[in-house]
Amino acid sequence: MAFDSLATELLLQIFSSCSSFEDLGALALTCSRFYKVLTSSRRLFILSSVAEAQYGPLHDAIQIVTYNDCQPAHVPREAHLSFALLQQLLEVGRVARAWEDIYPMKKWNDDNFEDRRLLTDNERYRLRQGVYRLWLYNKAFHNAQYPRETRCIAVVGDQRAKLLRNWSVTELADMADVHQIMRDVLTENICPSNRIIREKIVKYLPDGHQHHVVFNSPYQNYPSQAGSQYHQFFHHFGSHSKYLDKFLPTDKYEPGSEGWGDEIPYYYIIEDMLKLDPGQILWLWKHAPYKSQVLSYIRDLGDWFDDNGQTFGQTLERLMLQRNGDSYDDLRTAIAEGEVGIIAEI
Repeated sequence: MAFDSLATELLLQIFSSCSSFEDLGALALTCSRFYKVLTSSRRLFILSSVAEAQYGPLHDAIQIVTYNDCQPAHVPREAHLSFALLQQLLEVGRVARAWEDIYPMKKWNDDNFEDRRLLTDNERYRLRQGVYRLWLYNKAFHNAQYPRETRCIAVVGDQRAKLLRNWSVTELADMADVHQIMRDVLTENICPSNRIIREKIVKYLPDGHQHHVVFNSPYQNYPSQAGSQYHQFFHHFGSHSKYLDKFLPTDKYEPGSEGWGDEIPYYYIIEDMLKLDPGQILWLWKHAPYKSQVLSYIRDLGDWFDDNGQTFGQTLERLMLQRNGDSYDDLRTAIAEGEVGIIAEI
């Protein structure tokens, strides 16, 4: 029997079994009958099934897009699926999928890159789940309604803990693993320390070890387009990019101006930046390569953001001590050793 002569009920089952929207679109364009099946009254059912396969778990994504400050974050919400809701789910789903590509690059970095591999389907699912749940936590508790003065208020701490109590220790470990990857993106790509700036200059410049880096310089935080031996070098080899630009010194630009400091002050800067949700961090990485651009973005968030570090680690520490007596540091050590987290064998 020809494939296109199958009963419509069977075709609906085949369409809803596609693992991605790319596969679904290719199948629908095969012939006019398949296109009519996709555009039939069962279209929403088909799209939701494919969305679950490609971006699931949609239940956790729904908690993000339906959350508002009129309801407690720890109470799960159900929503009637519609095309408008599905569009919102796809937007957060694409962000979660982007972190699937980032995770291996950061988990297996320069120190152990030989172990780098693609994630399995189960690991990708758990990573997306961790992204969604961290996103919900940030949306609920990292906003203007929770300035620095509320960090140690018992009632607020209980609200944060109630949300994390919804999940098992294994699921919390997945969230902590994703949280660490986001910290790595901030420290290495968005808000590099002075030490990282020095290392990047030595790595990317042909004679970077000869350049004396000046931090906290009065130079403007954007590179000049005036000719320099460094720019000419990278243009010649086709390696020029905004990312490399900020490490290339010119007569009008000092890459040390991109450094965010070192030691204790730098630690608190990263703690502040970790209040950003996964979508905001991803956007800054792709669209704000320079320090001045990141600072401009942060200033637009409001005064509540400054000197008001993330609370996820603090809340998770409290919950871990209550459940099994382990500290947050113990959990991070177990994640680093592969005992728990996204790539741990369950």
